[in-house]
Amino acid sequence: MRERGLRTGVYKPIQSGNQVDDPAGDAARLAELSGVDDALRVICPVALAEPIAPVLALERAELSLRLDDVKAGFHRLRERYDHVLVEGAGGLAVPYVMDGLVADAVKLLGLPLIIVARAGLGTVNHTLLTVEYARQRGITICGIILCRSTPYIDTAQSYVDLIEASNPRLIARHTDAPILGCVPWLGMSPTRANIVRAIEQYVDVDVIVKRLHNRTS
Repeated sequence: MRERGLRTGVYKPIQSGNQVDDPAGDAARLAELSGVDDALRVICPVALAEPIAPVLALERAELSLRLDDVKAGFHRLRERYDHVLVEGAGGLAVPYVMDGLVADAVKLLGLPLIIVARAGLGTVNHTLLTVEYARQRGITICGIILCRSTPYIDTAQSYVDLIEASNPRLIARHTDAPILGCVPWLGMSPTRANIVRAIEQYVDVDVIVKRLHNRTS
């Protein structure tokens, strides 16, 4: 989106598993990959070291974060940008803050949802359940991106290829949510240039941009 000249910011309301300035954490990766110059604490107001569900990490740190806090951080960024990409945590039904799940935060912010799911075996079930749950909660779905996040780990590559080639068709058969693309394995440490190039090649970003223009027109 930023490569297309759209004033787009990034937001990770809460991060568990890495401190905010940890280069391996989501906040630092979002900043690096997007190219924004916002402070990491603005991108991610709350970061906790323990790699557990956000609300459990909050409880163990004796901190309180509520949906209104998530909304406030979002609107601070919206003052600077026309669009803000918000990264959740784990899935829609993950216990997120003291008074809600990830789905509650999505609904509160009123954003269209991009579902990023693994590419391989099991993703049809998980993706269909996520689509159904989102719609039950009144969340609008922008589309689905399948992503291979691990290398091949056995010799049955022909079956892996078959599964990954078939999953988009099977998901599309049972849901009318757009399949925005399928991103292959990019290695352990892909560069920003590699990731941007892969998204341009494998994801229909124009559908996302069109959806944003329709919301703001």
